Amino acid sequence: MAAAVEAMTSEEAGSGEQSGGGEQNGGGERGEKSERATGGALDGEMIAPDFKANYLSNPEPEYPSLSRRLREQGTVKLRIHVTERGRANEVTLHESSGYGRLDKAAADAVWRWRFSPARRAGASVAAWVVVPIKFELRD
Repeated sequence: MAAAVEAMTSEEAGSGEQSGGGEQNGGGERGEKSERATGGALDGEMIAPDFKANYLSNPEPEYPSLSRRLREQGTVKLRIHVTERGRANEVTLHESSGYGRLDKAAADAVWRWRFSPARRAGASVAAWVVVPIKFELRD
């Protein structure tokens, strides 16, 4: 089991509209694009938060023992608000794996993660990102 290596902005994950609780579209507040292809931001464009940078050493979620025994597998997508300091301050379920134990294990792990914060015009800013976490049993 491993955490997926591809971050998506909430907009790319199909949540281009605001959802409950006043959340902004991810990747860019008020719909700005993330500048992922070139790795740099143009004036006013946003670079999405990053959770996979090598130096962050984010631990994989713990695979719940009951889920292992029951052979539960799936991908959890969490919508995370990342502060300008690179910490999660809100984690919501964007798409369930179909198993509550896996969803909870993923969310519990993400609260401990460090992120490279989003950047706009060279400054760190808070932003939303959708992180897929895959739980897969290997024989």
